[in-house]
Formats: sequence, structure tokens, C-alpha cells
Amino acid sequence: MVITQVITAGVKWIIGLLNPASAFVKAAMAIYDIVMFFINSGSQIMDLVNAVIDAVSAIASGAVGGAAKLVETALAKSLPVVIGFLASLLGVGDLAKKVQGIVEKIRLRIDQAIEKLLQKAKRLFKRKGGATGATGETTDHKALAKQAASELKQTRGEGKDYETLRKEKEAQAKQIEQTYTKKLKPGIKLSVHFENAAKDKNDGDLDFKVVIAPNDTVVTDEISTDRLSKDNRTLAEKERDLNAAVKQTEEISRQPDATYESIKTQLPSIKEKYTLNKIELFKGQDNIYQVHAEINPTLTVPLPSLDAGDTTVKTKLVSLNFFGSSPGDIDKIAKTLKAVGGGSAIGNYIALGLFDHCSGYKDILQQLKQPSMLPSVLMAMKEADSLMKAGYKKLEFEKKSNTPHYDIDVAVVDMNGSWSMVYQLKYVANNSSIAKNATSAAKQLENAPAEEKWLVIEVNNGTWDEFKSDGREKGIQETFKSQYPEIKLRVKFSDGHEETF
Repeated sequence: MVITQVITAGVKWIIGLLNPASAFVKAAMAIYDIVMFFINSGSQIMDLVNAVIDAVSAIASGAVGGAAKLVETALAKSLPVVIGFLASLLGVGDLAKKVQGIVEKIRLRIDQAIEKLLQKAKRLFKRKGGATGATGETTDHKALAKQAASELKQTRGEGKDYETLRKEKEAQAKQIEQTYTKKLKPGIKLSVHFENAAKDKNDGDLDFKVVIAPNDTVVTDEISTDRLSKDNRTLAEKERDLNAAVKQTEEISRQPDATYESIKTQLPSIKEKYTLNKIELFKGQDNIYQVHAEINPTLTVPLPSLDAGDTTVKTKLVSLNFFGSSPGDIDKIAKTLKAVGGGSAIGNYIALGLFDHCSGYKDILQQLKQPSMLPSVLMAMKEADSLMKAGYKKLEFEKKSNTPHYDIDVAVVDMNGSWSMVYQLKYVANNSSIAKNATSAAKQLENAPAEEKWLVIEVNNGTWDEFKSDGREKGIQETFKSQYPEIKLRVKFSDGHEETF
């Protein structure tokens, strides 16, 4: 019997300690037996350690059936080691085998007890949340949130402005939310939240957090925008560039025959020139086009001169109390502008209202009832627009006198109320008509009371190179300038070249 052997060995051990000499010998033998036990049982001890680790791993993964077997194995391996250690102390041999035989006889009861224990452990583990559920849903929420954050960060922001990068990442975040939520149990959702744009843009990074709810798992991260171009302009400098960009767009909209499409094609170059985040055209209130530009700050300005329709022109003419000889004049002018080339540009000038305050403005509007006068009216408006852009604010149109004789199309009024510059404008068909029209127009200017007298001729079909090759330049210098030296002549050729004599 095991009990008999253990008691007998124990009595012998205690009696041996009564003799001092024997006690020393016994102690030495005990040390030797313990050392030899670890040497001889090293592999059994490692098997015991591995068995315990395997059993714990199986319980964590929910494999109850396998865990029961592994726990049994661990206990089975532990008993021989423990009893063998005791036997080495008492000097009892083969004691472990006898104990193992007893354990095997009660194996069935041990199995049943272990299985009940593991079932309870499994239920407890599922309530607290493990790595993976039985249906394959991910329950390690922290790891999943980190994985989603890592995926969102994969594409960096090189070469993109902040707004473009944020827009792309917000779209990517929606896809990530859909993909990763499917990996969670029903009722649990993954979502991505970005920092407030106004606050976030200043710190140089795109900050966000991944949230899994309702257990409130949160992972915060950021997308570096270090390589994005930095805008070091002050607020005043940004406002200056913003106003300049809008002003340039306004000037383009005032050009003859300016259209929505012709302006839109020039917006990219304006955006690049003034380093804007955005610039666009759109129709706003009363169907009037507006230009909207952004740097941070933003600016939106109406462009009433762009593509002004019949209704806009009529409304403006009514506001000027312009009825002429009959109320039907307004309708007649609107129809003329719509039918004749250059009419849209004149309509744009009327809608813009640049010349509403100018003396004589209604006189040139009266000329619009005659389609043949549209080129001359357009020339007067374009010249007046250029003068206003140059800083001359007070202008007058259609000033005439019989004594002394003069006929002025556009005049610049100085602070004293006198004319500082006067203009006579002519529109000719080709180069051969320049000299003749220059002479007749000069006669209308030579008696005008002004410091500067300008004659401007616009050629419908004739280039500067043709003018020179035909020898006409010499004729202008020898005849016109010698006869009217006080009058300056500027010729606008159809190729865009302008020459002043």
C-alpha cells in the first residue's frame, strides 16, 4: 500500500535525524536526491508546463472539449512529478506509478467534474468578450479599430491641398465604415470622425478617430500633410489676392462678346495666379451670374454684365427713365442688341451701369435704335471703360458745338470742370480708309477746348503688317501729323496691334 510505504519511510527519516552525525548525512543525501530528481525528471517537468499552457489557451479559444482533455493531461502529468519529488525526499521508489494507478480508477469522475468547470468558464468568457465569436464576427474591437485607422492612413497627402485631401479621406472613411461594420456583431458599428476643419487645418495634419460602439472603443490617429504646400500669406495679403482675382474676372466679363464659357476657360489661370483654393461662376439671384472665389476668406461678387438678357437690359433702361420719342424705344433697342453683332457686349455695359451718371450717356443710347450705329456706340463704351480703369471717374459723352465747331464722342472732366482729354472715335472697314477718316475726324477735334486731343480709329479688317507693307505708315506721318500735330492718333488693327502716331 502507498500509505504504508510513506509512513514507514517517514518514521525512518525522523529517527535518523535523532543522531547528530546521521542528521548531517541525511541532509547531504537529501540535497543529492533533490538534485538528481530535477536531472532525472526534467522532461516530465517541461511536459507539465506545456500541458498547463495548452489547457489555458484552449479555454481562451472556447474549445471546451479539447480543454477537458488537456486539463486532464496536465493533472495526470503533475501527480507523478509531485509524488516523485516527495518520494525523492523520503527515499521511496516507484511511488508515482502506484499513485497514477489510483487516479486512473477514478478517471470518469474527474472527467465529469472538469467538463462542468470548463462549461462555466466558457460562459463567463463569452460575456466579457473574446477574440472571435462562434459565427466568425470579430470581437477584438481595439485591434479592428487600429486596422481601420491604418487603412485610412495608407494614402498620404503629397501634392494635394488640405480641402482636396480631406474630401478624399472622408469618402474613403465611408467605405471603411461599411466594410468593417460587417465584421462586427449585429448592433455594433464602426464609424470614423474627423476633427473640425477650421481647427484642424491649422495644425498641419488631418486628425481623425475610429469609434466602435456601443462599447466605446476609440482609436485616434492622424494623416500627415507635412508635404503639402504651406500658405504663408497674411490675412491682408490673402484678401488682396482675393480681390485682385475677382476684379480680373469682372474685367474679363466686360469684354465685348464675353460669355459664360469664355470666362470659365480663364478661371484656372486666375486660380493659379492668385493661389486660390477655388474660383467658380454660377447664376444667383435674378438670374445674374456671380463669381465666387476662396482662399479663406471667401468673396462672391455679381457679374451683371455677363450675358445680360433682354429683361435685364430693359429693366436698366427703365430705371434710367429712358423712353426717347416713344415707349416703344426700349423694346426696339433690346431687339437691335439681340440681332446685331456686338449687341451682347453693349447690353452687358448697359446692365453693368458703369456710365449711368455720365452726362450725354442717354444720347449715345438713342443711337442704338439704328443698327448701323452699334459699332460706334460700342467703341465709345469700350474707350470710356478703359479710361475709368485708368482712374478717370468723371466722363461725358456726345458733346458738340457749332461755334467754335467741334464734335466730341468721349471727354474726361478734371477737378475744375474743364476737359483734360477729348476723344473722337471712328470705325473703318479696312486700312485704305484710315487716312481719309483721320482727316475728317481731326477737323471735328481741332477746335475742342482740351489739353489733349485723341483720335482713335478701329479697323475691322486690316493688320499692322499690311499697313506698313502698303507704305501707309509714311503717309500718316507726312500728311496727317504735319497738318494736325496737336492731335494724337491711335489705330487699333484687326490683329490686335495698336499703334500711336
